[in-house]
Amino acid sequence: LIEQALADSPNLQAATAKLNRARAIADQAESALWPQLEATSSNSRERFSERGLMPPPYAGTTQSINEVPISGQWELDFFGKNREHLKASLGELRATEAEYQATRMLLTNQVARNYYNLARLLAQYEVMERRSRQRNELAALVERRFKAGLDTRVELETAQGVLSENARDIGSLDEQIGLARHSLAALVGQGPDAVNTITPSLPAVAPLALPPSLPADLLGHRADVVAARWRVESAVHGMESTKALFYP
Repeated sequence: LIEQALADSPNLQAATAKLNRARAIADQAESALWPQLEATSSNSRERFSERGLMPPPYAGTTQSINEVPISGQWELDFFGKNREHLKASLGELRATEAEYQATRMLLTNQVARNYYNLARLLAQYEVMERRSRQRNELAALVERRFKAGLDTRVELETAQGVLSENARDIGSLDEQIGLARHSLAALVGQGPDAVNTITPSLPAVAPLALPPSLPADLLGHRADVVAARWRVESAVHGMESTKALFYP
């Protein structure tokens, strides 16, 4: 399911498109450091007037006109405008890459959480069904005891009233299971019925050993923190590039 979500999720596809756009902007910024060469071509058919500007033997004939203009330029980056602009674009690219990884991490986390939430709800539903069968058997026993004169109507109505309460709880739990399945299907980018056949089960509970202490700089590895740091550096280089516009 996680692999399918990473391949088909609309959110991740949008993040991928944003990352590709940042890469294209960085490539465009890098191209400003190198010589630029542009070439175009055109072809046309034209009939020249017999008494126009075109002299013989072309006057009064139809000719093909082919043009291949070529132009080139190279901006010498004396004051570092283009270099700083490239650094700003690379910083934005790195920030976008960090956000892309954060999106992948969040999507993976949500798929896993919804999967185990569905497993928990299915386990609860199984317990609820067993309790419902036990209460049905108990209500039948109380009814037989009432007919035999061993129980009063109070015990009978109490046992039968629990049955409707249990049916209500099962219906509510069944609705929660449906919502969990739809949420999981949406995360993997599929239709609402795509995961109806999946019946996950809860694994055996295992103790999780945690370290006694965690370094504070561990927060610096978070994708959103890394992206924010890269954006600050990108803004600094962007400011330097703008300053260079004041120079020749």
